[in-house]
Amino acid sequence: MKTEKIAILYLTRGGGRLASRLTPLLPQSTVYPCKGTLRQTIVSCWQEYDHLVCIMATGIVVRMIAPLLADKRTDPSVIVCDEKGRFAISLLSGHIGGGNGLAEKIAAGVGGQAVITTASDVLGHTALDLWAEELGLVVADKPAFTKVMGKLVNTGRVTLYAGFPLPPLPADIVRVDYPEKADLVISCRSKKYLGAVLLNPR
Repeated sequence: MKTEKIAILYLTRGGGRLASRLTPLLPQSTVYPCKGTLRQTIVSCWQEYDHLVCIMATGIVVRMIAPLLADKRTDPSVIVCDEKGRFAISLLSGHIGGGNGLAEKIAAGVGGQAVITTASDVLGHTALDLWAEELGLVVADKPAFTKVMGKLVNTGRVTLYAGFPLPPLPADIVRVDYPEKADLVISCRSKKYLGAVLLNPR
């Protein structure tokens, strides 16, 4: 399994104290004091690290990362913590980037509260993008897939067709017998299915 690299960035003495508490919890992390060098440090860490843990105000982080945002599949996750460790906010790349899980780990480790705002997590539904990633499925039409994720959040279920055995499905992904009735179709073929999003096994 890949060892994910974590950068911990802080501005104040209080932030430095929290960073010291986080390093035993996150042994694969590197700490960066950023007073006067925050912009340069974030830019240099953006491509090098899988996760950025920023101990500072959320507004500062938003302004710094805005010009760097590209794609949720390639951007690092960004977690924002206050210097007391009361809150760990999953700000960016919560699902595929692993930000939600890291925020929960940080909060549990320092006795704080993880702040997760992704709808599927809040409502207890399957994160379809993570589910597809874990099964090694490639999404053929990403905008259409986003709409299916929205349908799951809004209605509580989506339908799936596959012409071969699958591992047990989450309760909110319902298997159907015909592709015409499906929101998602898993197939090795490139054929388009009307009204369904094609997922190709890698």
